Order: sequence, then C-alpha cells, then structure tokens
Amino acid sequence: MVSKGLLLQRERKKMNLTAFQRQVVRGLQARLEEDVTVEANCITKNNGVVWHGICISREGVNIAPTIYLDELYQEYCDGRTMKSILGQVLRVYEKSRFHDSIKMDFFMHYEQVKGKIVYRLVNYQKNEEMLRKMPHMRFLDLAVIFACIVMNDSISHAAVLVREEHCRMWDVNTDVLLQAAVENTPRYNRVYVKGMEEIIREMLEEQIRNDIEDFCRDKVSNRSREKAEEWADTMRAELDEELRTVHGEVMMYVMGSKNKQYGAGTILYPNVLAEFAQKKEQNFFILPCSVHEVILVPDSGKEDAGRLQQMVKEVNETQLDAEDVLSDSVYYFDRMTGKITLLCEG
Repeated sequence: MVSKGLLLQRERKKMNLTAFQRQVVRGLQARLEEDVTVEANCITKNNGVVWHGICISREGVNIAPTIYLDELYQEYCDGRTMKSILGQVLRVYEKSRFHDSIKMDFFMHYEQVKGKIVYRLVNYQKNEEMLRKMPHMRFLDLAVIFACIVMNDSISHAAVLVREEHCRMWDVNTDVLLQAAVENTPRYNRVYVKGMEEIIREMLEEQIRNDIEDFCRDKVSNRSREKAEEWADTMRAELDEELRTVHGEVMMYVMGSKNKQYGAGTILYPNVLAEFAQKKEQNFFILPCSVHEVILVPDSGKEDAGRLQQMVKEVNETQLDAEDVLSDSVYYFDRMTGKITLLCEG
C-alpha cells in the first residue's frame, strides 16, 4: 500500500519548475506590502547555465535582489512544505534587499566607467551564444570578456557584464576595453599564489577550529576545552605526517584572486607567470580548476599531460557547479618564450 506521503511527493514532482515559480510568486505577493512587486525570471549564467528565480523589487528603489529557486524546488519535490519555503525566501529577502537606489548616471559615460572595466576568462564554446552579444577576444579555447565594477554604500561588490549596446553607448571597441581592463583588473582582483600544502593546511585548520567550537558549545567546562585542544593537536600531528608523505609527489600551486572572483584571469596578468617560472626555474602546466582559480604544476619531466587532463575532467564533472567550469584542457607556460600554449584540448 502506497503511503499518503509518497503519493503527495509523486504529485509534487508533477509540478514543473515554472509552475513552482508562479506558486512562489503568488505566495510572496500575498505576504508583502503593496509597494513591493514579485516577478519570476530566468537568468542565464556562465556556460549557458539557466537559473530560475524571483526578483523582489520595491517602488522607488532601482535595484533588487534575485533569489534563485532551483534548489528549493528540489526540496519541495522531496517533501518540504510551501510555507517553509516561503518563509526562507522572505528571510533571504530581508537580509539582501536594498533600501536605497544606486546612482547609475556614471554608467552612461565611458570616461566615468573606464577605471572600473575588468576582464574575465570563460570557456569559448560553452558561451558562444552569449558571446554573440558582447565584446570579447578569443584566447586559445577560452574567451576574454569584460565587466564593469559597480560599487556604492549599499553593496560592496557588484558587476555588470559589458555588452554590445554598452559599447555603442560609450562609442568604444574591444581594443579600448582591453586597454582599460589590463590596467584595472590586477588592482580589483589582486593575485595570490599558494602551495597546495598551504591551502590544505588552511582548510583543515579552519575545520579543526570550527569542530572545537562546536564541541565546547555542547560541553562548556574548561576540561572539555582541554580535551578538544588535545584532540586538535593530535589531528595536526596526523596532518603533518600525511603532508610529509605526499610532499615528494607532484608539487602544485594554486593561483587566483584574493577576492575569490574570476581568478583564472590572473594567468593574463603581466609578468605573473614569468616571475613564477623564474622563481621555480621551470616551465609549468596550467590546470583550469575553475573560473576562479588555476593550478600551476612545475614541469620536472615526470608529469604526464594526459593524466593531468584526466584529473581536470574528473574535478569538472564531480566537484564543480556547471557554471564554474572553465575548461577540460591543459595549458603550458614556456619561460623562454613567455607564452601560454594549449597542450591538451578538452
């Protein structure tokens, strides 16, 4: 006999995402003030990934948050109530909504935006449709696109992708945008290079600290904290031993931007790769682990390009959201020529 809960779950799965969006819109509109408008929208992100969301706008404010519903839809299909979902969306809205308009007058004039133009690296083939509507430059199997950084008191960081209509409004071409972006991008997205060992240590140390706090929150005595610290010391010792074991294997370095946004573009920064190669006295492979970071692997002569490419593909397929994938390819930097080449195309 099929349970009532299972029947309800099956019935919910018959509701597609678009119908779910409409139901959320109706539910929110009934709960919000009259000067607030709720609209369903679909946003095409990097790599052609489409996210379904709602935009909640308030009269007199020219900027509004988009709240994505894709994961909430899956939770609804799995049995979460609409009341619970609406409550979460309202809480997110209250935290993210804007109380004041953003002054966008500056955006009309290129002289006022040229200091805010930056570039990003994206996959060319996965974004062909988007690229038809925006200025870009081909780079191997990738594309360089442009964005305008928008900042004011209400938000700390936001960007508008530069499209062809903006170029016409500003009366500029791709070369002009590139010239500005080459100067601005390293300033907005400051580069970092860290050894993989350091990255692992930082991640695990943060996890250890969080575990200690969780443990001590449940057991508040001083003795409990002492036990937690003893456990942490044991974990650190085991980590040291593990890292010593793998230290002799392939050395890897992570490169990205300190703000964690589109750091793969750092491979285009003047002299950054050349200085790394000079320091290591080696050429190196470049593995695109996402649009936000790359991995640099010095070429000691023992590395197998095919194996490295397989690693990139596996990470892209199993560890990344589709919109964060940069490429399945492996690239190579030659310190004699100072150029990046496409070694294994994905």
